[in-house]
This record gives sequence, C-alpha cells and structure tokens, in this order.
Amino acid sequence: MESYLYKRTYVTLTDGSDFWYYPTLIKRTSVAGYRWDGLRWVENRIDLRRIRWCNCFERTEE
Repeated sequence: MESYLYKRTYVTLTDGSDFWYYPTLIKRTSVAGYRWDGLRWVENRIDLRRIRWCNCFERTEE
C-alpha cells in the first residue's frame, strides 16, 4: 500500500463497495486518507483487511 500514498486510488472493499480514495497515512493494520463521497473528499480510515482490490492512477505529464 505504501506505493499508493498521495495518489488517487480506486478501492474495492470485501463488501463489494468501491470508491475513489486518497491515502495519506499507512499504519500496520489500517490506512487513513480521504474518500470521495460523490460531492467532496471526506476524511476516512480503512482496515487493511477490508480491502479486496485497489489500483493507483497517476497523472502523467507529456
């Protein structure tokens, strides 16, 4: 998960929910950051065991 820090990340949880996430802190069992709720970024913490899949999207400069 460290490679996802400060990058827009799409996350799918074990319950099937998915959303955009912007991680800012990774601890041993959780990740903290901001979750997009459809209107704004909201502070959020996720237990790492709840993450089924995630993918980081970096903007590339041309």
